[in-house]
Amino acid sequence: MKKGHLCLPFLMVVAWAYPAAASPTFPPVVDQDLDLTGAMTIEKAAAPPDGCLLCHLTEQGGLGTNNQFGTMMLQNGTAPDEPATLGPALDAVKMIDPRAIQDIIDGINPNDDPAALQSALPVPEYGCAVRSRAERRMNGSMPPWVGLATIGFAAVAFRRRRR
Repeated sequence: MKKGHLCLPFLMVVAWAYPAAASPTFPPVVDQDLDLTGAMTIEKAAAPPDGCLLCHLTEQGGLGTNNQFGTMMLQNGTAPDEPATLGPALDAVKMIDPRAIQDIIDGINPNDDPAALQSALPVPEYGCAVRSRAERRMNGSMPPWVGLATIGFAAVAFRRRRR
C-alpha cells in the first residue's frame, strides 16, 4: 500500500472534526455565585452530571445548543467563554424571573419547571442578533459541508497524483 493511502483516512478525520465549544468552568461559577455547596450544586442536583444541562440541550454544550434558561442567560449578558459575565446575568435573571433562580437553589432545573422561565424568548435564527459566518469561523465552528469538501478535494488530489 502506498503512503498516500495512509494519509487519506487522517485527512478525513481532521476535516470532519469539530472543536468543542463548551465551557466547563461555567457550572462551578454558577455554584459560587448562588452559594451552592455539597449535594446542592448544579452538577449534583439541578443539572447532573456536569451542570451543562442547566443552560444547554446536551452535555456537550456549545454555541447554538441553549435551552430556555441558557437563552435567558444570553439575553441578560452572559458571553461565551467569559465566566465573569455569569454573575451579572444571574442577577438580571433573578430580577426578571426569581422562580428560575430559586429552582436552581432548591436543586431543580428551571427548564423542567413550567412555572419558571415565563419571560424567556426564543433564540433569534436570523437578523442582526445572529453572528456572522466569518465570526463563527473565527471561533472554531465550521459548517458540515467544509469537511465533505475537504475530503472530496483530498480524494481528487490523491487520484491525480496516482496517475
